Amino acid sequence: MMSFNFVVLLPFIAAMFYGLGYVLLEKVMGVNINPATFLTINTFSGLIIIACLILFGGQRVELLPATHNIPVMVMLFVAAAAPSLGWVFTVYSIRHSSALYTALAETSYPLFTVAFGFFIFGIKKLDLITFGGGLLVLIGAAIMIYGQSAGQSNE
Repeated sequence: MMSFNFVVLLPFIAAMFYGLGYVLLEKVMGVNINPATFLTINTFSGLIIIACLILFGGQRVELLPATHNIPVMVMLFVAAAAPSLGWVFTVYSIRHSSALYTALAETSYPLFTVAFGFFIFGIKKLDLITFGGGLLVLIGAAIMIYGQSAGQSNE
């Protein structure tokens, strides 16, 4: 009998929270929330989540392993800062288009994951099926961007 591994649901649960965040962000854009304000609130909410992970999850903040290796420390900093920079572009995109358009366009991120993995780390785990799936995502994103552009020019 095959058992179900809950871990396979985690990316979908994360996507659920991203979707909720995008829709709520679109609603508050009318209040004139700028990226700096959003990132400040995001940081405070992150601190609350960190406190919960420490208090209730038994996790510790362990900075020492990262500080012993400069390349690891730099990669960790960039890995932590990159999503915040992504949020800046997300806020602008939602403000000037919609949460739906932004979320659909961001489905192209797996292509960038593969590209960065290949160019930075030399990861070459790209088979025909993965390439075909990525190509479909890229074609879908291109069609959506074209449709969004055509829709805006008709207004």
